[in-house]
Amino acid sequence: MLAPLVSIIIPVYQAAPTLERCLDSILRQTLTDWECICVDDGSTDGGVDILNAYAANGPRIRVVRQRNAGVSAARNAGLDAAGGQYVAFVDSDDYIHPRMMATLSELAESQQADCALCSYKRIEKTAGKPELVRDLPLEPGELCRHPEHAEMFIRVVCDKLIRRSILEENGIRFPVGISYGEDTAFNYCLLPYCQKVAATQEALYNYMCNTGSLSQTAPESVLRLLDACAFVRDFYRTRGVEASYREPWLDLLVHTLRRIRSLAPHREQKTATRRLRTLLEEFQPTPQELAALRAKDARKLKLILAGRSDLTFSYYWRKATRALKRKAQGSKSPRNTMVLPPHTFAKHTPAT
Repeated sequence: MLAPLVSIIIPVYQAAPTLERCLDSILRQTLTDWECICVDDGSTDGGVDILNAYAANGPRIRVVRQRNAGVSAARNAGLDAAGGQYVAFVDSDDYIHPRMMATLSELAESQQADCALCSYKRIEKTAGKPELVRDLPLEPGELCRHPEHAEMFIRVVCDKLIRRSILEENGIRFPVGISYGEDTAFNYCLLPYCQKVAATQEALYNYMCNTGSLSQTAPESVLRLLDACAFVRDFYRTRGVEASYREPWLDLLVHTLRRIRSLAPHREQKTATRRLRTLLEEFQPTPQELAALRAKDARKLKLILAGRSDLTFSYYWRKATRALKRKAQGSKSPRNTMVLPPHTFAKHTPAT
């Protein structure tokens, strides 16, 4: 049997209510040269029976089973089983546009890109909430090993089609044991090896926003982004790319600091500051690297390096006003919004 063009990897854990919708969206793909590897991560809700029923209808859907080990381990098991020229990741509670795999594979082939990505829709599960489209601001050009493009590239993993040989030749896998920020860590490890990334503005992925996600029900979990920072740093060192990717890594640390200051409970802030200081002391940013950051971010890092706290009056004021606002709205869930900066990509006109 010839290897397929695309391997679609779906980690599955306790996803029975949404699994059929997800798999049906795979079966509706206009691209026919694909395989779908569903990795059951120890589900106990009957999802395995759904997977087996779909797999029984044709050889393109395969089921891999493992004891519960987390989404990273499940995706890695899917990568180990994949045979496609490209790989894509779909979460079991999401679904994709019928043209997603065809559009991204055609884009990757025509642009000779190592990775192709698309916009996506963020859909609230609460009735009456509007769909929000995460657009990619596009200009002619390409993303080519440039630090200023990293922030857009690293947000999520499910918006991408990735050339599998890059992952295999460079030993790139998801970090097992990191339960928050695993997508970010994977994408930062992938970044040095993508010579060219092409993108389309079409919203081809439908991301179901889970109001019970880690970032909302357990804000202290954002501290685990520091584990992702350490994982990426160690990966860069062992692969010999640290010298060229110091600026992207420092950007990751700044992004982590912002998230921690915004979402983590106050009781965890001192612990986070100590860990950040340790990472910075090991990294030893140069004056030139700090000067490349926003002045506000550079000032915060300098304070932390000097053993002082960057928690100013404005931090406490924001915490207090947000808490009052949430109380007035009757919600204890923190907002989790991210603003994407403008970048340059290989431009693609949406199909009609």
